[in-house]
Amino acid sequence: MPELSDLSREVHLWYLPITTFSEQELANHAELVLSPEERQRVERFAFAKDRRAYITAHWLIRRVLSEYLPVPSADWEFTPSPLGKPRIVSPSEGLGLFFNLSHTAGMVASAVTLLGEVGVDVETVKPRNHLNLARRYFAPLEVAQLEAMAPADQPQAFFRFWTLKEAYIKACGQGLSMDLASFGFPDVFQEEITIAFAEDKEDHPEHWSFFRHEPDPDHKIAVAVKRGTGVLPAFKIFQDIPKGDSLQ
Repeated sequence: MPELSDLSREVHLWYLPITTFSEQELANHAELVLSPEERQRVERFAFAKDRRAYITAHWLIRRVLSEYLPVPSADWEFTPSPLGKPRIVSPSEGLGLFFNLSHTAGMVASAVTLLGEVGVDVETVKPRNHLNLARRYFAPLEVAQLEAMAPADQPQAFFRFWTLKEAYIKACGQGLSMDLASFGFPDVFQEEITIAFAEDKEDHPEHWSFFRHEPDPDHKIAVAVKRGTGVLPAFKIFQDIPKGDSLQ
């Protein structure tokens, strides 16, 4: 089982299909684990699939955090940063934990570590005009890679870029206000993923580590963590349902 001490040198990725729980189980999770504010948010969703994804994701991160500290999963309290990234405010012993969560059609994901700010993104591979979108938003080095590929290979590569870019943005806590062309990934097909920045962007590649995972042909996950220079974290994957406090 994972331990809190592991997170001083590792980043843990947890994910679940949103079909993991029945409707009754979801209702129980919402009632027993989610905060009143989160339950109010659930009620505002117009579509059942969005309610399911939200409940599963927020239940997941609470139970994941309770894997590492003896805190009931319902007792975690969060506050958003000015740009919306959630942070732990209670219990105070959890303030050293960095976490992030993401959900898409069919899957939810979370990442947690003690190393530094972390971002996670999970996406469903969808048909769209990938090359035009890349030309509009991506860095030139990424566009060049896509243009060199056969059209049949572009969708998978596009979402590898997209999840990595989203994970970096979420780790930075800046949202989509960040210029997507100001940073890029030289080769998302290599095992070791590196980032490159535009000359006028104040960031450094050696401060970042990235990881990507493809749980099935329809989904891609990427994780970004800001860590100290010379620190090379290990990434570990957990597909099991977290036991958390095991009571809810």
